[in-house]
Amino acid sequence: MGASVRRTQKTTKRSAGSKDFADVHAAADAAAQRFRDLVQGLDAIVWEADPATLMFTFVSERAQSMLGCPSEEWLSEPNFWASHIHPDDRDRVMRLCAAAVAQGRDHEIEYRMLGADGYAVWVHDSRRVVLDREGRARLLRGVLVDIGERKRAEERLSVLLEIAKETSGTLDLQELLARVQPRTAALLSCERVLTFYWDAQRDVFRQIAQYGVPQELQEAAEAVSLSSGMPIVDLITRGQTVVVDEVHNQDVVPAGLLGEFGITALVGVPLAVRGRVLGSLVAASTQPQRRFSADAAELLESIGRQVAVAIETTDLYRAQQQEAQIFAALARVGRELNSSLDTPVILDRLCQLTCEVLACDASLTLLWSERDNAYVAVSEHGYPPEQAEALRLLKIPAEYLTQALAIFQRHEAHTQSLEAYGDPAMQALAKQLDITAGLGMALRRGNDLIGIHCACYRGRQERFTAQQERIAQGIAQLASMALANARLIEELGRANKLRSEFVSTMSHELRTPLNVICGYNELLLDGAFGAVTPEQAEPLRRVGKSAHELLDLINATLDMSRLESGRLPVHLQEVWVPDLMREIESETQGLQAKPGLRLAWNVPAQLPRLTTDRLKLKMILKNLIANAMKFTEEGYVIVGVKRDNGHLEFCVADTGIGMAAETQQVMFEPFRQADSSLTRRYGGVGLGLYIVRRLLDMLGGSIAVESEVGRGSTFRVRLPLASRPGDQ
Repeated sequence: MGASVRRTQKTTKRSAGSKDFADVHAAADAAAQRFRDLVQGLDAIVWEADPATLMFTFVSERAQSMLGCPSEEWLSEPNFWASHIHPDDRDRVMRLCAAAVAQGRDHEIEYRMLGADGYAVWVHDSRRVVLDREGRARLLRGVLVDIGERKRAEERLSVLLEIAKETSGTLDLQELLARVQPRTAALLSCERVLTFYWDAQRDVFRQIAQYGVPQELQEAAEAVSLSSGMPIVDLITRGQTVVVDEVHNQDVVPAGLLGEFGITALVGVPLAVRGRVLGSLVAASTQPQRRFSADAAELLESIGRQVAVAIETTDLYRAQQQEAQIFAALARVGRELNSSLDTPVILDRLCQLTCEVLACDASLTLLWSERDNAYVAVSEHGYPPEQAEALRLLKIPAEYLTQALAIFQRHEAHTQSLEAYGDPAMQALAKQLDITAGLGMALRRGNDLIGIHCACYRGRQERFTAQQERIAQGIAQLASMALANARLIEELGRANKLRSEFVSTMSHELRTPLNVICGYNELLLDGAFGAVTPEQAEPLRRVGKSAHELLDLINATLDMSRLESGRLPVHLQEVWVPDLMREIESETQGLQAKPGLRLAWNVPAQLPRLTTDRLKLKMILKNLIANAMKFTEEGYVIVGVKRDNGHLEFCVADTGIGMAAETQQVMFEPFRQADSSLTRRYGGVGLGLYIVRRLLDMLGGSIAVESEVGRGSTFRVRLPLASRPGDQ
C-alpha cells in the first residue's frame, strides 16, 4: 500500500512538471511573438549580419520602405550594405566598422545610404558586436534609423546661421545679396534667385539683384518691375507667401513674363520687418515638373526674414550716410558761398557748386529785374559757349513762369520733368537747351521771391532724387542768405558810388569853368585883349599853371569814375571772314532738312580781316541763318558778305513768309514772334533776333531788315573793320 501511494505521488509530480513546461514554452512563444511584433513595428530597421562577410542574415520589414529595396534583396545580395553606402561616406564607414569589429566593441555611426531611386537617405546606425566564448565576433546586430529630417533641419539651421553671419558682415546691400542669393539657390535646389525692392515713388517692386540669370537675359531681368495691382504684388504686400507650380494654370504672375525667362515654378516671400514690407525674395526653377514644397516655402520665409532685417539695417545705414552727405554738401556750399560778398562771384559759384553737389549737367540762375520787368539770367554753368552767351542775355517775363512761381510760394525746391512745363514757350526753351528735367530752387529776400535757381539734366531721361531735392532746399536757403549779405555790401557800395558820382559830377562842373579860365588866361598871355607887361605876365603864367594842375586832377577823377562803372567783357581778335563763313556753313548743314529749300553762300575770297569778337559774330550769323531757314519752306536762303567802305556787311536773305510792318517794329524784343500761331507752327520762343541785337550792341554794329509778307526777308548786319564795342 505504501509503495502504491509513493508511485501515485510520483506520477502526480510528473504530470505537474509537464504542465509547467508547456506553460513556460507557451509564454516564451508569446514573448517571442511580442518581440517580433515590436521589431517589425519599429520605425527603424533592425538587422543582423555576419561580421566576416557583412552579409545580412536578418532585416525587419522597415528595410523595404526606407530604401525601396525588397527585404529579399537585403538578404540575398552579398555586398548589399557596402554597395548602398553613399560613395562620399563609404571609405569612412567601412574603416570604422572594420576597426570596431576587430576590437569587438559596439559603435555608432551616421552616414548616407542610397535608395533604389538613387536618392540619399541619412541614417543613424547603432551596432552591437556579439562575441563567442573565445572573444571573437560571432554576430553583428544593429538598428538603422532614418535621420533625414533631423539632418535637413540641421542643414537648414546651419545655412540660416551662415546667412545670418553673411548678412551681419556687411552694410552694402548689393554685396549682402550677392552672398545670400547663391546660398539660397543651393539650399532650395533651384536655378535662380531674384530680390525685389519696393519703390514707393513708382509704386512698383523693382528688381535690384539676381542670381543665376543667363547673360543674355540679364538686361531684360534688370528692367522687370512688378506694379501695384498685380495679384502677386497684392499678396506679397499683405505679407503672404506665393507658390506657383503650374505657370499656365494660374493668374498670380503673368504667364508671358514667366515664359520670357523660362521659369517653370517659383516661390516668392515678403521681405517684411515690423509689419512693413520692404520687398520680395523670389526663388525660381527652370526645370520641367519642378514643384516647391511647403518646406521649401517655409525655408525661404526664414531666409526672407533675415534678409529683411539686414536690408532694414542697410537702409538705416544708408540713410545715415545720406544725412552725412547732405550735411557735408551743404557745409561746403555754405562755406563757398559765404567766402565772397560779391554778388556776381556768389552767383557763379552757386551755379558751379550746384552742378558738383547735385551731380547734374547744368545750372542757371534768374533774378527779378524791376527795370526789365522780367527774370534775367545772371549766371550759368554747364552749357556750351554759344548757349552760355545767349543765356546771359535771357530775360523771361513773369507770365511765362506762372506755374513755377505758384509752386515756389509753397516750396523751397521742386523737381519737374520737361513734360510738366505748362507754358509752350518754356517748353520750347527747355527743348532748345536740351533740358529733360529740372530742379528749381526759390531765392528769397524775407518773404519775397527775388529769383529762381535751376539744376538741370540735359539729355538724361531720369528724375532728381528725394536726397537731391533735400540738398536743393538747403542750397536755396544758403544762397538766399549769401545774396542778402551781398546786397547789404552792395548798398554800402551804392552809397560809395553816389559819393563817386557826386565827385564825378562836381569834377565835370568844375572842369567847364576851369577850361574857360585856362582859355581866357591864354588869351591874356597872347595879348588878345591888349599888351601885357612882364610884371603882369608872370602872375598870369602862375594862374595858368595852377589851373592846368587842377584840370589834370579833375580829369584823373573822371577817369577813375569810368573804371568803376565797368563793362561786359568783349574779347577782340582778328577774324579771317572766309574761314569763319566756311565753319558756319559746315555747322549749318544739319539745318537743310527741307527738300524744296536751298542754302547758297556768296563769300568772296578776298576780304579784309575783321577785328571783333569771333564767337559773338558767329552766334549772330548762325541765329540769322537758322531763323531764315525756319520760316522758309521752299526757295532759297542766301548768305553773303561784302566790304562797304570801312565796314563789312553780312546779308542773310530768304524767300520765306516775310513780316508785316507792325511785326518789324517789335521783332527785336524778347519773346516776340510774328504771332502766336507762328509760334505753334514753327516753334521757338522769339529770342533769336533779340540776342542778335544785343550782341551787335556789344560789338558796335547795327542791323537792318527789309521784309514783305509772302515775299521773304533780308537782314543786313554792319560791323566796323576795326571794331569798337558799343556800350552795354
